[in-house]
Amino acid sequence: MGWLTYYGNFRCIRRLSHDEALKETLSEGSKIILEELNNFLKGRRRELYVKTLRTVSNGARWSEVKKR
Repeated sequence: MGWLTYYGNFRCIRRLSHDEALKETLSEGSKIILEELNNFLKGRRRELYVKTLRTVSNGARWSEVKKR
């Protein structure tokens, strides 16, 4: 389900305000992303992927990622 669908559900079906719907959408989205990431990391070298994601999240270029 897309983020806009979540937001629309919170606004139209649950009748939340814009701010509440946005907060709930971000909260649900965070849970989904964390669950998906954990599923992806099962059976993989978790520490390597987490380190890489942290490096990339700080705006690193590919050459910097390869160095680490």
